[in-house]
Amino acid sequence: MYGHPLTYQAVSGGLELGYPTSPAIVGDGRQYEFAHKRDLTLGLTGLNSPDTKADAWSDWTVTPYWSDGARTLRTTIGHGLPFVYARGTGGDARITTAQAPTVFSDQGNVLGITVAGHHYALFSPTGTDWNVSGSTITAGLGGKDYFSVAVLPSTDALATYRTYAYSFVTGSTVNWSYDAGTVRATYSLTTEAKEGTERGTLQALYRHQWLHTTDPLTPYTYVSPRGTMKVREAASFTTAQKAAATSPACPAAASTRPACAATSTRSRTPPTRSPEPSTRTGPARPSASSPNWCRSPTRSARARSATSSSA
Repeated sequence: MYGHPLTYQAVSGGLELGYPTSPAIVGDGRQYEFAHKRDLTLGLTGLNSPDTKADAWSDWTVTPYWSDGARTLRTTIGHGLPFVYARGTGGDARITTAQAPTVFSDQGNVLGITVAGHHYALFSPTGTDWNVSGSTITAGLGGKDYFSVAVLPSTDALATYRTYAYSFVTGSTVNWSYDAGTVRATYSLTTEAKEGTERGTLQALYRHQWLHTTDPLTPYTYVSPRGTMKVREAASFTTAQKAAATSPACPAAASTRPACAATSTRSRTPPTRSPEPSTRTGPARPSASSPNWCRSPTRSARARSATSSSA
């Protein structure tokens, strides 16, 4: 799954995370891919779920669910979210990395690590502690059920991301309005404070979004197949674009029907043109190269639709 800046893969032990920053040129040089490559896996000690289900979803977030009978894990992920918000029962928080991590900051319940050149921050409840053993990192949750992981744009962003590590995103909505030839779209995240009172968050905007917003952005950026993503320090942002009004059908007034019919008839009459060969010559057109994660329906639901844990 491709949420950008992160990529995801559900496995029996939890959720793989990656942050692809370099494209691979494929298809005889006609296309490029930012394929998923695991940096780490977020899960619980002992978790071995036979499948992964959708526990809830909203406009551009989804909450996968794992259970093996003794342990349960839920993670909320989505487009533009640099965080993964996890809730688990039956085991300690467990992070396994693709290679031995380099620790650049250790503040007990806040750990900064680098894996394959990518920087991550791990956040467990206040009063707990992350323990590193080779490529396995664990933390007891101290009677709580939450922890989070963030991909950082740089190591010096850790303090900013720590501010919002316990403000868990619970849903997302987009609302449109049209006025005087301008379409405005407001994208909003709902959050829940797991510690303290902070309800703000960080979210990364695609290029087509930050080009059309006047909302202030931070200096932080991410790489994505759709261009540079810029980080907004707030739970919402608004884009505005000019759009010419169009009529999807002819008016129903009797005085206009004959003209519409004539126009419609003319538009359906094909022009005279020379015969063309039945086959095309030259190279085939390149296909779309970067897989896209289809957005889910807009309402949250407890109903779980089964998906393969290896899908």
